Amino acid sequence: MDACTLIRTLTTLLSSGDKTPIMLLGPPGVGKSSIVKQVADQLTLQVLDLRLGQIPPSDIRGLPMIVDGVSTYTRPEWLPLEGAGVLFMDELTNAAPAVQGLSQQLLLDRRVG
Repeated sequence: MDACTLIRTLTTLLSSGDKTPIMLLGPPGVGKSSIVKQVADQLTLQVLDLRLGQIPPSDIRGLPMIVDGVSTYTRPEWLPLEGAGVLFMDELTNAAPAVQGLSQQLLLDRRVG
């Protein structure tokens, strides 16, 4: 898919409010990140950019804690509770297996845990 087609497709999908995860595949340096940011800026959407190859699982799941004798996880600070935006998860193939699994759960279930 060329850049113009990708821009049109992303603009259409993001404008529609469709929350289906989209996977962009391509070699490093071809502009995937730039195009996503460009389209989000045009639609005045915030972009949360996670470089999955550089983060530990706790950055997605949160840190463990005990509440009333039961273990739970804190909500990561970067994860918003409301609003619209784009969660851009880059470097999925470079991420540790635990991070890949948590990322997929976040994308498909819209929650972790």
